[in-house]
Amino acid sequence: MTPIQQQATHASPPQAHYNSQTKNNVALGLIGGTFVGIMAFTTPFVAMQLRSALPYMATPRRKVEKALKFASLRLASHEKSNGRSMRTQQNAISVGKWNTLNFVDLGSGDGTTILAAASLGWNATGLELNPTLWFISSMRRLFL
Repeated sequence: MTPIQQQATHASPPQAHYNSQTKNNVALGLIGGTFVGIMAFTTPFVAMQLRSALPYMATPRRKVEKALKFASLRLASHEKSNGRSMRTQQNAISVGKWNTLNFVDLGSGDGTTILAAASLGWNATGLELNPTLWFISSMRRLFL
């Protein structure tokens, strides 16, 4: 090889180096974006734990449904013992404003309890201070 040919081959880096560098940059961008996303999602939870003594703890839906059914049975039992005719849960809801089953959850979290109560026919309302949990609850209400 002549010295001119050697200079020509070393003057331009190989295409494989550019492809490798591009792949590294894409991987670094994905890792960095994932890290920023995780931090953005978890920061409100951590901040709320530092500000509040009340931790977020999700209640399994099956336990919520069991408790609500128990409450409905207690209501029906109470009506029967007071001499009123025993009505089903759906009839009790549709009769009037005094017989509507209302459910209020203070610190409703991700909305599991509220959605379970609403699916069982209760008039459910949830209150949540954490904006991230409120957003998750709102999305679950819209799409489930």
